[in-house]
Amino acid sequence: MHHRHRFANQANHNRSLKTDYLPHRVYSESRRFVFHHRHHQQQQQHHRRHPKSAAQHRLAWTVLLLAAGLLVDAAKPDPPDIITTVGSQKLATASDCSKPVAFSGTHANIENARLILTETLLDKGVGYASNTGIFTTFCPGLYQFSFAGYGSSDLRLTLKRKLSKTETWQPVVSSGPSGGANIVLLRMALGDQVAVFVDSGKTDDSTTFSGYRIAKE
Repeated sequence: MHHRHRFANQANHNRSLKTDYLPHRVYSESRRFVFHHRHHQQQQQHHRRHPKSAAQHRLAWTVLLLAAGLLVDAAKPDPPDIITTVGSQKLATASDCSKPVAFSGTHANIENARLILTETLLDKGVGYASNTGIFTTFCPGLYQFSFAGYGSSDLRLTLKRKLSKTETWQPVVSSGPSGGANIVLLRMALGDQVAVFVDSGKTDDSTTFSGYRIAKE
């Protein structure tokens, strides 16, 4: 009998605790909801009252996102050092273009109305092809080209240039009749080509063709 009475009292006490806790929990949840609702309303009112501040906030985030994008791009590895292989049997790299670019040849033959210099006096850097007599620009810059030739009385020589991605050789400077010499400065872009052509007559062994880069671009 005594034990039954003690268990009944304990059960009544537990029900009382649950009953007392339930209103407290409901009250806490309602306060939390009211707090968040008021905070949201205050933010909206602040943005309506201070549109400039909201715009500045959005601008700041935009700047941060752009900066993050730039950092990602900066972290990408650099492309390979190869520049181009257009019209040449050699590869030009940034290291090649940091060095002198110069060539000179003599003892000319004529093939397809173009001088082919059989003896190479100098070939530094990349671009000059002695088997064709054509210089192809792999290292852009300001170049000096010169040529000289003597032979028959009707000999006429012309330095011609073919711009990158074109198929037409355009005359630059000439010498003759009876041969002669000329010198010119040209700004050469990547892929531009120059060569000396024989418009008329025949050459002797003293014919020369030279060029070198005097300034980088």
